[in-house]
Amino acid sequence: MKPQYLAALTVTPVPGTVLYRQVQAGDFELLDPFETLEEMKQIFENITADNMKFVGTHSSNYLSITGTLQKDKQKMIAAVDAVLKNRDESLIRPDHLRGCR
Repeated sequence: MKPQYLAALTVTPVPGTVLYRQVQAGDFELLDPFETLEEMKQIFENITADNMKFVGTHSSNYLSITGTLQKDKQKMIAAVDAVLKNRDESLIRPDHLRGCR
């Protein structure tokens, strides 16, 4: 299998859903914004397919990032690392712009 496209969205529980109730009850723990970015970086580092378009521009994502793996791999990793370096919340999309309530 040689996928040509990969899109990323961040888990965002919606009120009234089972997942939302599990989060509220403490039965499901969401990743924090920086853990989410660390996960995205791991994806970039470990995908070996060439010419795969990665799109992480969905409003649910903490960082809007797009590119073509492997061509843009280092640029994409560097963008994530720049935010992870200082864990500065002013560099990520705030919850009210991510569709969170």
